[in-house]
Amino acid sequence: MKLTNKIPALIAIPLVVCFIVLCIVNYSSSKTDSLSFTDKAKENGLNATMLYVDSYFNSRINFIEQFSPILANSISEDNQDENIFKILKNYLGISNFSALFIGMADSGKFYYISSITSLI
Repeated sequence: MKLTNKIPALIAIPLVVCFIVLCIVNYSSSKTDSLSFTDKAKENGLNATMLYVDSYFNSRINFIEQFSPILANSISEDNQDENIFKILKNYLGISNFSALFIGMADSGKFYYISSITSLI
């Protein structure tokens, strides 16, 4: 083989090897970065969901804690069923709940009202 044929081969082979090594390193780095970014995105999404759920349930719990004594004072055993349903309907409108349920300890009656139906 002539020297003019060996020179391009001697230059091309190290260039190809360097290119392959560079591609492997770049792939590994990109893979690590992509996995890191997706993990952080999942973590941020989960944190946002947890904050939303916490605030949602805390608002529900606060409503129940604030209005249960008021509801207990406005409903007594001698109220008629229709009056109890009217009171529950009023509280259902301001509560942003889809249903309300109350039970009377003395009589054992249970009252349920929702935005669809109401039952004794």
